[in-house]
Amino acid sequence: MGHTSLILGTVFSQLAIGTFITGYVIDQWLKKANEKNAFITTCVSFVAGCIGLAAIITHLGVPMHAFNAFLNIGSSWLSRETLFSAIFMLLLFVYLLIQKGIIAKESKSALKGLGCVTAICGLCLAFVTAMIYMIPGVPAWNTAATPVSFMLSAFLTGIPLGVYLSGYDEAKMPALLTGLIALCALFVALIHVTSLQAGASAQAASGYLMSSNSMFAFRMVLLALAAACGLYFGIRGTKQNSEGTETKTQGGTIFLLLFLVLIVAEFLGRYLFFGTIVRL
Repeated sequence: MGHTSLILGTVFSQLAIGTFITGYVIDQWLKKANEKNAFITTCVSFVAGCIGLAAIITHLGVPMHAFNAFLNIGSSWLSRETLFSAIFMLLLFVYLLIQKGIIAKESKSALKGLGCVTAICGLCLAFVTAMIYMIPGVPAWNTAATPVSFMLSAFLTGIPLGVYLSGYDEAKMPALLTGLIALCALFVALIHVTSLQAGASAQAASGYLMSSNSMFAFRMVLLALAAACGLYFGIRGTKQNSEGTETKTQGGTIFLLLFLVLIVAEFLGRYLFFGTIVRL
């Protein structure tokens, strides 16, 4: 598979963004995560980001020249991706060190502000990464579905993993959000492939290659399953104990399973994204 590095780079980069934002909101805004779980969530986000960054760098013709990508920030989306990747990872690393108390122990109160800036940089990173592929010569990429799908991907995988790692025990709202995002991703994929099939020759060919691939049908099934489960538990909630509160064990299992289903769906979607294009 010739696009392995791009698939790994984009999926893990967006996973890092969504997981960090979810953990940050649970910890700093909702105050529902203990220090250990909050730190673990940030660590996983950082590791995922490192994997994504390493994969993208290996895709460059000469990885040792990666810093040359900073030279065209004013005109190149690739340069902007490099810039925001560096800023996001640096801020995430500083957040991690403060969270652990390794540096600026007296500045833990500043984590909310630092986390907000880090989250915004992460969202900018997801957007500029998508814009790299808005290429007129590749009609299947040059549609609104590309930035929408990339932004959805961050939360599609990041919310369930972030909730699971944070130990957040109020499952209804994040389950509902996950279900709604999975449903949106499902509709975006279906509308996208349908519009491609109705387009000009290159678009129609891409649409045919995508829809006829068994991975596309499998991804639709996974997204539909995740949407149904997320909406079900978001509306009904998980099993409650005798005190009327949700059990952490069942809630954690649900989000872990949702994450596993959705990460597979995203890898399939990214494989189809890179592997079914027809150029003009």
